[in-house]
Amino acid sequence: MSVPARLDSDLIAVGGKTYRVTAAFVADVDSDYSSSSGQVPMAVRPEGALATPGRRDGSTPMQYTGVTSVGLRVRPRLVVTVMQGQGSETGDTENVDFTGGGARVRFLLYQIDCATTCPTGPVFRSRGVAIVDAATWATTGHGRAVIRAKRPLPAGTYRIFVTRVINGYLLVDNLNAQLTVGPAKASGFVDRSGAV
Repeated sequence: MSVPARLDSDLIAVGGKTYRVTAAFVADVDSDYSSSSGQVPMAVRPEGALATPGRRDGSTPMQYTGVTSVGLRVRPRLVVTVMQGQGSETGDTENVDFTGGGARVRFLLYQIDCATTCPTGPVFRSRGVAIVDAATWATTGHGRAVIRAKRPLPAGTYRIFVTRVINGYLLVDNLNAQLTVGPAKASGFVDRSGAV
């Protein structure tokens, strides 16, 4: 006898780890069989993990989809898309449902010239930003994390690092992208020429 079970956050509340599965048979009063029960361990790996602990299979990449250029006095909107079922798992239709709130990422912005070695550290550091189901989650399994920087940044170029906050549901590679902050450039204007 088998009983199908969906491994969601209700059943595996902390994601990947080893769980004890218990099965029990309760015999009827007039049964020829005795009641019995048993337990077995069941190992659950986070999405994107290989059997070797800490190793990734490349099926859960992140892609930076936020702004890459903003004007002065603008708080940049930082966005990352987390994909599932990529690479070797393109046929995998089971995806982590991000609505449980267990998966998070952290955004860090550093000046481009010193990046992670800047003596003053990052110019912006978010707390763990929840990954939520993207509008296309039902068909793609994608999730999104969105945050707006607390304040505008000085003119310059910045390196954006996106790291996952340790969780049992998802194992992804860290990501880096670039953001340029500078004066807005006007376009579409004609200076002293043209015809109506």
